[in-house]
Amino acid sequence: MAPIGLDARLRELAHERPEHRALVTVDHAGAEETLTWQGLEELSARVAQGLESAAVDGAVLVPAPTGAEALANLLGVLRAGATALVVEPSLRPAALEPAVHAIAQRTGRTVRRLDGDVMARPQGSDTAPRGPGGGAVLLTGGTSGAPKPVLRPGAPVWDEARGAPLLYQRTGWRSGQVQLVAGAWSHAAPYTHLIEAVLSGNTILAPRLFDPAVVLAAMARHRPAWTQLTPTHMQLLAPSLAGVPEAVGALQGVLHTAGPCAPRTRHAWIEAIGARRLHEMYASTEGIGVTLCRADEWLSRPDTVGRGFFTRIRIHDEQTGRILPPGQVGTVYMRTSAAPTVTLAGGPAERDGYRTVHDLGRLDEAGYLYLEGRADDMVVIGGENVHTDRAAAALLDHARVRDAAVVAVPDEVLGNRLVALVVPVPADPGPDGGPGLTPLELTTHCLARLSPRETPGEFRLVGTLDRTAAGKVRREVLERMVEALR
Repeated sequence: MAPIGLDARLRELAHERPEHRALVTVDHAGAEETLTWQGLEELSARVAQGLESAAVDGAVLVPAPTGAEALANLLGVLRAGATALVVEPSLRPAALEPAVHAIAQRTGRTVRRLDGDVMARPQGSDTAPRGPGGGAVLLTGGTSGAPKPVLRPGAPVWDEARGAPLLYQRTGWRSGQVQLVAGAWSHAAPYTHLIEAVLSGNTILAPRLFDPAVVLAAMARHRPAWTQLTPTHMQLLAPSLAGVPEAVGALQGVLHTAGPCAPRTRHAWIEAIGARRLHEMYASTEGIGVTLCRADEWLSRPDTVGRGFFTRIRIHDEQTGRILPPGQVGTVYMRTSAAPTVTLAGGPAERDGYRTVHDLGRLDEAGYLYLEGRADDMVVIGGENVHTDRAAAALLDHARVRDAAVVAVPDEVLGNRLVALVVPVPADPGPDGGPGLTPLELTTHCLARLSPRETPGEFRLVGTLDRTAAGKVRREVLERMVEALR
């Protein structure tokens, strides 16, 4: 059977399983709303018809809170052949405006809201020629600066003979499964898995707010077979996994992305579902390449993020351009056989067809990649290069730390010093009823894992780090928190 587009696939699913559940959303109190395949097809068709009648064929802004209306709007834009600019509803207009104008200029297409209002038009003789419509624009880079728009060209296509992408199949994905989509739909991994879930005819289980107790209860009721989580999601769920075995009993695959996962959190998940069902993927919104690591590989090679999956990897010395041998740390460059994305404002640096998002790492002799932080996370302390994320990772491995981040602040003597923001486990009384977390305990913990220069000199206990819906921290937010606590 020949591949078919999203429009034909939705009509096919509505015909074959009209009353089957396409989407189950869960609110903060555990109340559920269900949308059937027939309902999803009809709602999204109405959106598509409205856009087509208004001759909208450029990019359309799609705010994407978790819910039936947002999913219908997103699929309707894609069915109409327009390009969906998928954003968090809370994104400030000032942050969105530069991205909107970059999209208009680089694609040669007008950007509109769903109601047809024009947000930006292409201008000037150097405007890019209009390419084929469809696809999506996602925003990236918000953790360290203004969000950059990344175009994923091409409308979604379903190939029954192929099924879902091979990487997902390798991690336990099966068409027709119940699938938990825990992250914000405007972020790369949840968006990708959401669209693939629709094409695969999966029942999508989606919490509107990630409350661990509510999510586990919903998982126990619906028994998802596959999910993608961030390390933050995993850490929030880990303490309760043993008490709700039915929540994870049907899981055939868990794929975690979006940053390092603390070893104790990973071990809790391995104990709950088994090492062969837990996988880590290293990738980026810019689509430079992918690595995949099953947890039993990680157990034999601690800290690796795996080997390239249809991806070649090089480690370069940025000063000389030289390709570094195994064991030496440099900038990670990747080359993938997958369809390329296009960063519409700035973009990954490139060497000989290999691209980078400026992560640092090393390869071992077998080709396994080990990340050593980002170039822009490196600071100089007393003449030594120090990566703030190494200290954060060490803190996250403390049994009484729920979350942690580390930032550098100026120091008259050392140039910089590290300040740790630590979220303790709720109602933490300390061991044997003693005091809660103390700077001395955290310092001792870090010094057992880090060099003195890498160990924060100051610890501040806070209630939250205000992570994004993708589980990431924003540097400017952390810096404001440190300043406010002085």
